[in-house]
This record gives sequence, structure tokens and C-alpha cells, in this order.
Amino acid sequence: MKEMIRVSALAWSVLYCIAAHAGEQHKHGAHESHGTHEAHESHGAHEAHESHGAHGAHDSHGAHDSHGAHDSHGAHESHGAHGHGSHRQHGAHVHGEAQLSIAADGDELWVELQSPAMNILGFEHYPDDGKQWAAVHNARRQLDQIGNLLDFPGAGCRQQAVELAVPFEQQQRGETPEHTEFHGQYKLRCSAIDRLKTVRVKLFDVFSGFESVKVRWLHAGGQGAADIDSRSPLVTIN
Repeated sequence: MKEMIRVSALAWSVLYCIAAHAGEQHKHGAHESHGTHEAHESHGAHEAHESHGAHGAHDSHGAHDSHGAHDSHGAHESHGAHGHGSHRQHGAHVHGEAQLSIAADGDELWVELQSPAMNILGFEHYPDDGKQWAAVHNARRQLDQIGNLLDFPGAGCRQQAVELAVPFEQQQRGETPEHTEFHGQYKLRCSAIDRLKTVRVKLFDVFSGFESVKVRWLHAGGQGAADIDSRSPLVTIN
């Protein structure tokens, strides 16, 4: 199966570069914002120090300033912790979100989907009963056909192969990791791939747990990325 689903290395490498570049921009922007905040706090502390010098004769006022400096230090630590936490969350396993990559190579189209199991099943623990196992089996049936998940208007695309990693199918109770995910790779052949201008994402209609999808695409020398949701499920390829 892995031989059949061997995507163009060049196509995926470009897509991953897009994602990495977007991540670096996010990190750089957050760093500049944090630096500006620190500079602002330092300037405020300097002004407070000068004010304290003007009233240095009053010991009680000095004690009050010391308390203020302590509060300022606490606020600074809180800000640092908050920034660090936000950075950890970026690009992590987030319920409601998924990643979708689309790459054209000649008349072939390659699609990769990665999603937390919560979006698809409504749970991520090992199935407890027949109803939850039925949800797992239904998810496989839905994900097995790319036509259930995406539309490629006018491009004449037909699925050639699929490789799915479905949680719990190869696991025993007690072996389930903390975060479980579905992972699908699809190979399609398109009779009019040059007409591919939009992709309609139907995941929101099929599974109620999806809130947003991060899409990366590569097609006919162009490349891009978009965040979509159920209110705007179309990806423009240009």
C-alpha cells in the first residue's frame, strides 16, 4: 500500500515549506509583540523609579513603591507564562481543527488529511461499546472515499488509491495514546486538472466535530494556504 501511495517528494516538500514559513512568521510576530510589551513595562518601571526618587523622603511611600514593584514583577512573570503557553498551543493537536494538504503533479492529485479523532468520532478513548465501535467503522467508510470529503469542480478527478490510519483498529484496550488521530492519504487522477480552480471541503457536512480546517495547496506553479470553516468551505486555487 505504501508503494501505491507514494506522493511526489517535491510537491510535499514545497507544502511543508509553506507551513514552516507560516509558523516562523507567527513565531516572529509573537516575539516582536512580547519584546514591545517588555520594553513598555521597562519604561513604566523607569518612570516609577524616578517618581519614587522625587518622594524618597517618605519611608511609607517607599514601602508602597516596593509593593508596586512586586506587583509589576508578578505581572511580568504572568505575561511570560501566557506567551509561552500560547506558543506551545500553536500547531498542536487541537479539537475542532484539522490539516488538509492538496498537491497536483501532472494529471495526478494527492490529498492528505490529518484530524483528531474527536472531530470525527466525538471521543478519543478506546471504544466502550458496540455503538462507539459502529462510529469507528462508519468513519472508515466515509473516509475511504475522497468524494465524501472534497469536491473538485470541473477537474474530472477520480480516486485511484487510498491509505487510511484509523485509530483503535490495530490497538488493544490500554494501548491507546493520550491523543488519537485519523490520517488519510489519497491519490487521484484528473482528466482536466488545469480547470481546478476551487475545492469544496465537505468535512463539516459529514462530521459535526469539525470547526476549521487549515489547508495547504500546490498547483500549476502556484502555492498557498487558507483557513476555512463551515461558513466558507471553499478553497480558491490560483
